[in-house]
Amino acid sequence: MVKIIASGLLIAVGWFCGGMYAEHKRKSYLELCGVINLVENMKNSISYSRTELYDIFSSFSDKALEDCGFTEILKSSSNIPANESWQAAVGCLSLGEGIKGVLSSLGSSLGLLDCDTQIEKLENCLDFLTKERDSLKESLYKKLKSYRYLGALAGSLAAIVLY
Repeated sequence: MVKIIASGLLIAVGWFCGGMYAEHKRKSYLELCGVINLVENMKNSISYSRTELYDIFSSFSDKALEDCGFTEILKSSSNIPANESWQAAVGCLSLGEGIKGVLSSLGSSLGLLDCDTQIEKLENCLDFLTKERDSLKESLYKKLKSYRYLGALAGSLAAIVLY
């Protein structure tokens, strides 16, 4: 009887660990969507009204970016250059290194270029991020389900090996 309960517990722990990893992947996707919204907002605000970056940062709100601390860093850094605050904020995202590299590259020039060049850089970054989001979106649902099942399978395997 104890072996059955322990086996069930191992399977449940595996399912839970798979679910935690799946939640991490979902969180990364939501952060990517939030960053895309921010970059679009920046591009439009700079294009049409020549708004200062700190005004854009202070008026922007996104739940996923607030949860990871990204927007908090951008909003609280009004006394340092925009490119430095952007670089610091990118560090709290749970995105892949490739995406972080593109965001860091964008951040290195924020506030240092003329409007037209900055808009061009924002558009290039937006194109890359949109392609990444679309590729993640296609496989996200299937992967989230698979991670849970894989965790349960690993728990089952552990139960078999132990008993």
